Amino acid sequence: MGHYKDIYIRDPQGNVMAMYRIREDSLYLYEIPFYGEKRLGVIKENKFLMKKPAGNIGAGSITVPVMLSLSKNTGKQSIYTLGKKQYEIIDWLGNVRVTYTDKKSWQQSRFVVNVSSSQDYYPFGAVMEGRKYNLTAFRFGFGGHEKLDEVYGSGNVVDMGDRWLDVRLGSTHKPDAKAHKYPEISPYAYVLNNPIIFVDPDGKVIVDPKTGEQVVKVNGQWQTVSGGAVSKEFVKNTQPVLDKLTSSKVGTKIYEELQAIRTIVVIDLSDKVNLKALKKEGGNSRLRTDDGQFTIGADGLYNKVIITPDLNKIEAQAKADNIDFEEKLIQTMSVEKDHIATKEQIAKEKGYDYNFFSSSEVFEDVYGRLLQNAVKAGIEYRKEKDQIIDESSYLPIKRANKKYRSNIPIPKD
Repeated sequence: MGHYKDIYIRDPQGNVMAMYRIREDSLYLYEIPFYGEKRLGVIKENKFLMKKPAGNIGAGSITVPVMLSLSKNTGKQSIYTLGKKQYEIIDWLGNVRVTYTDKKSWQQSRFVVNVSSSQDYYPFGAVMEGRKYNLTAFRFGFGGHEKLDEVYGSGNVVDMGDRWLDVRLGSTHKPDAKAHKYPEISPYAYVLNNPIIFVDPDGKVIVDPKTGEQVVKVNGQWQTVSGGAVSKEFVKNTQPVLDKLTSSKVGTKIYEELQAIRTIVVIDLSDKVNLKALKKEGGNSRLRTDDGQFTIGADGLYNKVIITPDLNKIEAQAKADNIDFEEKLIQTMSVEKDHIATKEQIAKEKGYDYNFFSSSEVFEDVYGRLLQNAVKAGIEYRKEKDQIIDESSYLPIKRANKKYRSNIPIPKD
């Protein structure tokens, strides 16, 4: 077929209104979706519009579609070819199951519908062998999303908008931008690993197709926000941290880095084990693995951790240092993030049997880079907020050096 470039024209809601294709030196009106409440199908125009003007080089020089119009008095007729319009039939989850054209066939003394494609799916979207027909005839498939056949092969990956779903693996290629709303689920998971109940219309928000509401967890079961219980608990025990952390660009970066780690990260202000440790041992935050044994996976990372920041202590220390609460929270979460981000750091901490305070050398080896990164994050916060960088910016390292007799260098700002 050769190389080509597709250009999408969208309305303000992001719906595709037309798709143009540039192939070699020619521009085509390739496809026009049509809609009711949702997309009903597409018109396969594949209509030649223009050739590349002389003297221009490359397909990129064709950028503006040609608008064709006819005078009312020309007397020319417009001819429409049956078979170009394809209607789609979807199931209740929005999966395209069958498409048919507007051209009927006469068979056995009656008109019959011309089916142009059909497919059945496994739960996560892989097409069933022996239960498919002419898959390449229609660009949309599982979840009603566009298939990326040119890159990954027929029906193997679909574009959900914010993320791509690999239907063979049942997972996405990048973390969910809103994974903090589902802290116990991998950020690469698709619809809470429950694709026969939930859908993901744009790769960002998981919704219940019955109600259109966002999905949350209620007493161990995922339900809609209207269930109430988890919605209130989530707001109480997790959202305060995430709201403050993501109120700045540097905090948002730390949050995104947390979500990019393979480890499932749960932020829970009410975790009893962590709260007990904070009360006994002090500190601004406490981190533990869900099994309590700091077990690691084959890749050297923890499978799941629970982080409990003590917001009252963080606020009190911020006031004492005369800095913003958000800056102190950023420093705290930066350290917790670095504890779990790399297998090298985890191996180092396990090597000391988590006894980080046995000597100044051990403390410096474990916490040196972590505290330097925390200070750098705090400085970035001040730059973002146009605040003065002074001695208080370096207090985390200075306090540690004094308390544990370490010699962690102060990073340059």
